[in-house]
Amino acid sequence: MDIELYDFIENGTLHTIRLTKQFNFRYIVGKKSNGKTEYIVPGEEFKKMLSQRYEILYIPGMKARIMLMERYKMQMATSIA
Repeated sequence: MDIELYDFIENGTLHTIRLTKQFNFRYIVGKKSNGKTEYIVPGEEFKKMLSQRYEILYIPGMKARIMLMERYKMQMATSIA
C-alpha cells in the first residue's frame, strides 16, 4: 500500500474520514462467494448496496442524505405503528 498516515495528519490531527474515503475508492479487494473470487472497489460496492436498499440512485451531496433520512423516518414510523 502506498498510503502514508503522515499524509493525513494536519495540525496534529489524523483525518480518518479522508483516509477512509481514499482507501475505499482507490484500492480493490478480493471477495469470495461460492468459491469464486471477485475483485471489487469497496466504496463502489457500498454505493450499489445502499441504492438497492433504499431504492434510489446514488446522488452525491446533501440531497441524497435528505432523501435517505426521509425514507428512513417513514420506514421507522410504519414499523412502530
